[in-house]
Amino acid sequence: MAMYPSDRRRWAIPNWVVGGIPRVWIAVAWTVLLSALFYPRGVEIISDIANWVGSARIDNLMVGWALDIFEGLGTANISAASALTSLWKSGLKEVVPLALIALAALATGRALSSRLVPDAQTGIEVMLARLGLGLGVIAYATVLLALLAMLNRPVVLILALAWSVLIFKSIRQSIGELAALARASLSEVGNLRRSFSALAASAIVIYAALALVGALAPETEFDALWHHLFFPKLFVETGTLVDVPEEVVSQYPMTVEMLYAVGLMLRGETLAKLIHFMFGILSAFLTYYLARSVASRQSALVAAAIFLSTPTVLWEMTTAYIDLGLTFFVNLSLLAILKWSMSRSSGWLIVSAAAMGFALGTELLAALALSGIAVWIIFQRSVAQEKISRLPERATIHKREFQLAAPSLNSFRTAALHALIAVAIASPWYIKNSIINGNPVYPLLYQGIATPGLHWSDVGRQAADFFQAELGPGSDMLAGAGVLWGMTLQPWRFDGELGPIFLALVPFGILAARRAGTSALCLAWFSIAYTALWASPISSLQMRFMIPVVPALSALIALAIDSLMQQRQGAANWIGNWFLRFWIIILLFANLPWLADFRGFREQALGNYTSSVVRAVPFEVVWGSETRENYLARRIAGFRAIQYANRVLPPDARILSFFGGLNFHSARKVVPYSSPSLPLDIVRQDSADDCALAQKLRAGGITHVLFDKKMWQNQARDYAILRQSFFDSHIYFVYEDDEALLYALKSPPDFCSNQYPTSLLSRN
Repeated sequence: MAMYPSDRRRWAIPNWVVGGIPRVWIAVAWTVLLSALFYPRGVEIISDIANWVGSARIDNLMVGWALDIFEGLGTANISAASALTSLWKSGLKEVVPLALIALAALATGRALSSRLVPDAQTGIEVMLARLGLGLGVIAYATVLLALLAMLNRPVVLILALAWSVLIFKSIRQSIGELAALARASLSEVGNLRRSFSALAASAIVIYAALALVGALAPETEFDALWHHLFFPKLFVETGTLVDVPEEVVSQYPMTVEMLYAVGLMLRGETLAKLIHFMFGILSAFLTYYLARSVASRQSALVAAAIFLSTPTVLWEMTTAYIDLGLTFFVNLSLLAILKWSMSRSSGWLIVSAAAMGFALGTELLAALALSGIAVWIIFQRSVAQEKISRLPERATIHKREFQLAAPSLNSFRTAALHALIAVAIASPWYIKNSIINGNPVYPLLYQGIATPGLHWSDVGRQAADFFQAELGPGSDMLAGAGVLWGMTLQPWRFDGELGPIFLALVPFGILAARRAGTSALCLAWFSIAYTALWASPISSLQMRFMIPVVPALSALIALAIDSLMQQRQGAANWIGNWFLRFWIIILLFANLPWLADFRGFREQALGNYTSSVVRAVPFEVVWGSETRENYLARRIAGFRAIQYANRVLPPDARILSFFGGLNFHSARKVVPYSSPSLPLDIVRQDSADDCALAQKLRAGGITHVLFDKKMWQNQARDYAILRQSFFDSHIYFVYEDDEALLYALKSPPDFCSNQYPTSLLSRN
């Protein structure tokens, strides 16, 4: 049963404001204040624009902006036809196989979940559930093929064809359902007559288009090249799952990466990136329907726009990370729990548990979401049925009662069943860890129960600890004000950016949730619980780990908008409502990539830099005005050196690298300097013997060393491997460019004794 409340008089924010000030003006003042703190140059720029209005200078300003945009597109020297051709060749054609994968997943989910979600239930929410189940099944089917050493293109195509024959009826029904929903969606878009809704819809289209351009560009982001694409590539090349002792990340759960393996096997890198882009679009749909469960259609549309315009979400959609896959499965589980809370349908409970299982199989971070949902299942109980009447813009709830009850034995059983199904689905990844390392959650609890040194090392641990120490609000006065305040006003400390709109309006949504019923209370509880766990010592204060809760936060903003903008008489309320809408639209479009430096003015003044944010859209390489090689050389440190190694070095070369993120593009074995498969801690000891160091490198199979020139500019200059005596006696020059130096190991010199036996130095 769908839930679409709109009886605003019953669930408005309590009138706690002293002096009769309209609540909407309190929200406006708070939002403007946060915006002023977040955009310190805002007042100056608005003043400049005001001075330009009414003068001839406004024309010059508009022309200048237009020229900047066209120059950014990189289309000044190519025709429209040439640009479209280049766009198609650069990867837009991969949308076709992406659509086929989505259709196969939808039909698979429909065939396997007919008893969980009956055919009588229709709508995009049901399609999202079936699509999520289908994608999870495809990922695990790929795991099974890899375990059987049958992960290759011919086998996959034959099995896909055979499965298509078996579920042909589901495929045909899914196509018909998609066509009907497409017609209905176009009709809904045609009815967007209000400027607020039209602007929100425009923001959705613009941000989705910008993300698509980024997804079509070659991959350049560190983690994607390091392991999210590298391991799927390795699985496809070998036809089976491969453990890489040099990389601790080889022990992470990889449900989404197995979908990338399908993309790499069928078409290549671009299709793998588009799969993650698809997860972002699907998460936007989930955001809309989460918001629709507590707010009007107009505000739900704004919630979807807020999700897509969030800077770190937009950045994620351009790269092959896994956080949007995690976000999709977590929020599908949350939406299914909302359905279960209202209907008590066991089918929706199982759908929620299955989606959470796929989330746990993607990243252990999903345990935060599982904990929040489990507590909700235990403590909530609806004590009356709702009678709902659907209207064009909203639905009227005639009766709603909700009670937080003392937990019963049955509620504990339900929560346990939900968690048991989720853990069972995710368990293959953690069983694998237990077999290899003796620790199912490796590398967590590394010093407690893991096998020492198998996939981890002190050098790697120190690097990870240093990175974690850099995250968070720090020891300044912002730490006392709370993580939420700090993550809004100092995003560079959290390796990402959400923007001020969440801190500005989510509190009003939480206040409104007290009287908005089951769905609103569930969203509020989930948001508070997940954020509290994310900010606790058990998690990592990276902004991208907050993305799974962004849909719920956006839904609470939709609830706040409906509650604040009450249709009351009086000019003050009308002006306040108009101004709040205006400011929300301003904040939506202020997240455009071209304004990233404007948003980062404060961080630039303080000498900081926020990563995980799109600062430039790669139109040039997508349109074809820049070559792929030049683009990658500009964006990836050490890329030219690794390309040289691919061309010149023998296939069995083994390169010790002081760069990161070169794995995916390298055709030669790359070993990070922190690898636990080699006893390389000696490289940080000034007293290390050159002969011992060289012999340990040879014992680990190292044939070449790739140096980052920046090593001579920081503390790395104290490494034993950088001593001039080591250079003179044990390695010789091979290649150099502006970023890198490539050396090869010499044969052992005569003066090096055999006091370091190879059998004691190698663990291979």
